[in-house]
Amino acid sequence: MYEKIIDRFVKLKLIPIGDKDIYTYGLDYWLSIFVNIVFVFLVAIFLHTLIETIIFLYGFISLRNFAGGYHAKTRFGCFITFMAVYLLSMISGHYLSGVSQLYILSSVSIISVFLICLFAPVCLQRNYEQTELIKLKRGSRIVILLNTALSLIPMISFRFMCKYSLFLSLGSFAVALSVGACKIIEKKGDRNETIQDGN
Repeated sequence: MYEKIIDRFVKLKLIPIGDKDIYTYGLDYWLSIFVNIVFVFLVAIFLHTLIETIIFLYGFISLRNFAGGYHAKTRFGCFITFMAVYLLSMISGHYLSGVSQLYILSSVSIISVFLICLFAPVCLQRNYEQTELIKLKRGSRIVILLNTALSLIPMISFRFMCKYSLFLSLGSFAVALSVGACKIIEKKGDRNETIQDGN
């Protein structure tokens, strides 16, 4: 489908033929993000969790852009994985809202900061130069610390915002777990390559 749209733009000379693959990838990427977000907001409206969803998405997207993380092999796999993470976060957030949230938030924040500072950025969609990787590493650390502060300060100062702080932390936590999972997958791949090279 994307190829036909891009082919049409090439025929109209709106896109240079040499850039066709880049535009096809870009269109596919942005349309899949759009579909994910639209579907999440439809679910949020149905579940009456619009504010929680916006806060979760801020925590997730702001960190994911710098830290990277696990990517499914197909767009459909990405959609299913993201929806599962989103729904699990919404359910967890509502279930944990009655529990002692300061302890939950502190635990989730410590694990998130640890994983991001130790491993990010990982599993990026394209190859980056070393200077870009350094900026992504710095950016991921700044964002995780900012998100942690934004979730813990209201928790201590404004008790009525506790519920929303939890969803911000869960968004960052989802990315941190994705980064950790990606690092484990990378290490298994390196180990398998070493074993194969030894044979």
